[in-house]
Amino acid sequence: MVQLKLNLKEKIRLGDIDFSYLNTITEGDFEFLSNLVEVFINNTPHELDLLESEVRNKNFSGVTIRAHALKSNLQMFSLNDEVMFLLKTEQDAKSNFLDAETEDNLKVMKHNVMGIVEILKQLNAA
Repeated sequence: MVQLKLNLKEKIRLGDIDFSYLNTITEGDFEFLSNLVEVFINNTPHELDLLESEVRNKNFSGVTIRAHALKSNLQMFSLNDEVMFLLKTEQDAKSNFLDAETEDNLKVMKHNVMGIVEILKQLNAA
């Protein structure tokens, strides 16, 4: 199996968030963009918790489902490293395998994504 190591981002900044895909699909419709961001803010933390639980319990079918669902959420903001981790985790889980780094990488991914969620909350409140 291929090893993958995610890098912890100590401080997430607005510049770490890529809105280009969202800008393309919303075609300048700010209300639509705001609604997509709101769904991301509301759903992603819970989805991360569910994935974390499935990984911890070695529930391979649950890991597959949760990793797949999160990929599209994270692709909206071009979080390519995190998406690659989810793709690898999904593929590994389909083979009833999770490598030793999965839980550590998941913690790093959760930290990075939650930093983005916090910034998006601040932007949405403004």
